Amino acid sequence: MLVPDFSFILHTVNPLNHRRGEAYVELVVGLGETLASAATRGNPYRFICDRNSGAVTTLAFASFSDALWPDPAGGLRREKVDYSQVPLSLESAVRVQLGRRLAALAQFVESAFRAPQDIEGLVKGDNIYLVQSRPQQGLEVQV
Repeated sequence: MLVPDFSFILHTVNPLNHRRGEAYVELVVGLGETLASAATRGNPYRFICDRNSGAVTTLAFASFSDALWPDPAGGLRREKVDYSQVPLSLESAVRVQLGRRLAALAQFVESAFRAPQDIEGLVKGDNIYLVQSRPQQGLEVQV
């Protein structure tokens, strides 16, 4: 099992406005359970990534107090997050670079499956790993 720096959910079509040219990303520090379970109060990082121009818009900065990590003794452990030490919070260039890479991933996966996708993945160092992809639901796609 990889221990991620960040975990994400990536929609290849923006679910907020159904624009096909925009990918929508929610990203958290640590394991994706924080994001997927909705059991912890707070917000993930939220980006809109324009798949054509490469523009990345930050909609929200993460505010979860804790991140989840695998516990060597088994199960999960919670650890406080100091966002003043997270480059994603500090440098817009880091957000733009990651957003562009995720937009390219969105384009690749959607092309491979020939349909909008809901993708889960993780970032570990400079690597992005796709964990799963499934058809994105609830869309009336607009150009």
